[in-house]
Amino acid sequence: MVRTKSPEGTARRYAQNCLRAYLEGKKNLNWVVGVIRESGVRGARLADIFERFRDYGDSEGHHAAKAACEMQDWTPQICEHLADTLTTSGPVEETEIFCVKIEHAREVAKERQGALSSRAF
Repeated sequence: MVRTKSPEGTARRYAQNCLRAYLEGKKNLNWVVGVIRESGVRGARLADIFERFRDYGDSEGHHAAKAACEMQDWTPQICEHLADTLTTSGPVEETEIFCVKIEHAREVAKERQGALSSRAF
């Protein structure tokens, strides 16, 4: 009998190991946020990982990574809300979106385009 590991468990362990590498100073913030985003680990599972590493390594680095990952979790929901608003107001209405960092602005643009592409005007 061949025993396989669940994809969710593998993704969780991968995210944990990447967070550990960041907190040990081996990788930078953008790297760890990108890796965690691509791993698909979100919500309560991601919060659990950050809780386990709360006292590990640099506390400022932990806070920065947690805040950045939480912001990533909100981006799709915010873009869905914006798409709903734009759908009801019409295609000729204008909306300005301000982001502090260019990386976040790019992520918002990508998510917003995806949310709007599924709606017809």
